[in-house]
Amino acid sequence: MKFIHTSDVHLGTWNAHPDLRDFSLKAFEQLVNTAINRQIDFIIIAGDFFDTSMPAVDIIRFAAAQLKRCKDAGISVYAIAGSHDFSPTGKTMLSVFDSAGLLINLHKKLIVDKKTQVQITGIEGLRIGLDKKTFEEFDFSSILENIDKNKFKIFVMHTAIREYCPIPMMEATPIDTIPKGFDYYATGHVHFIFDTFHEGWGQIAFPGSLFQVNFNELEKHDKAGFYIVHVENNKPTMEWVSVQLKKVFLVDIDGTDKSTTQIESEFIENIENSNLEDKIVLLKTKGKLKSGKASDINFSLITEKAIEKKAYCVKRSVHLTLEQTMENKVDITGMKDVEKEVLEKIIEKESIEKYSELIEQLLNALKEERLENEKNNVYEEKIKSNVMKALNI
Repeated sequence: MKFIHTSDVHLGTWNAHPDLRDFSLKAFEQLVNTAINRQIDFIIIAGDFFDTSMPAVDIIRFAAAQLKRCKDAGISVYAIAGSHDFSPTGKTMLSVFDSAGLLINLHKKLIVDKKTQVQITGIEGLRIGLDKKTFEEFDFSSILENIDKNKFKIFVMHTAIREYCPIPMMEATPIDTIPKGFDYYATGHVHFIFDTFHEGWGQIAFPGSLFQVNFNELEKHDKAGFYIVHVENNKPTMEWVSVQLKKVFLVDIDGTDKSTTQIESEFIENIENSNLEDKIVLLKTKGKLKSGKASDINFSLITEKAIEKKAYCVKRSVHLTLEQTMENKVDITGMKDVEKEVLEKIIEKESIEKYSELIEQLLNALKEERLENEKNNVYEEKIKSNVMKALNI
């Protein structure tokens, strides 16, 4: 018996970046192709199938088509909502697809897979770490008393586990509040790849995101994908399947004590001397400038040169400041600079460097404009989703 464990698919992510918007869709389509070609018994989606609880119509249409392919191939799909596609009312797209018979929402249900007789249950992921409270307060006895201990058992959740959480200060659930006795814990939420056996619980696995959802992940995560779990005699064996749609090329320039002219020249030199064909090019610079301001750097020219080298697309992350007292006037070139000046004056001087990258990410998250004919609730969900990504929630 074998099944696929994926999470954090985030269909609809990169919504403000047309050149990357389809990549989460392509990644999931690749997963479905693998499931069909390798005759997988079932698929588990451990939360955040969608990037928001109110995805666009074209995203819904795509998801329905892929789930229909699974159904036609005799592959059941089991899922829970995550912190992004969760809705306080419970009216998520998972409920719609569940009603249509395209997947099964596992939340607080014990399901026996008809083909394999595997027992599966799960708890949806809530926003801002509220799932920790759910684990502490929910009485699992009604589920556990109906489990056949001789058959393979899977628990699905979308939460960080405190003992295995790699992100400092992130809300996490202590393992002793998670019910014991399952053979496999299909987890999500934390975008890193990790699996281990924990005595008394079983095999715990985090597959990470199916495709990188922001600049930082493109920079730091050299792989994305999913697990195929092979089960023999109730013992799981892990197989990692990589999904790499484009290679990434990073140009990282330390801007400390440099002029903006120097930084621009270094970007151009790196680009002209590198093979960028069909790669996602990341331009990154940070530090305290000797002179000039970030807006002096001609990123249009740099991007043009990268495209001439046949780069697929160019993304940038710029965190440059000038060394000066708080009383000095800051050269304001636009609303974004005004916002940064106000924030930096509010924050203690020694904390500016520490939080400058987070400030930039939050400003980018909040600045996304409403699309034509986009409803208020959809736009609000999109902004919330962007902020949650910036905060790693």
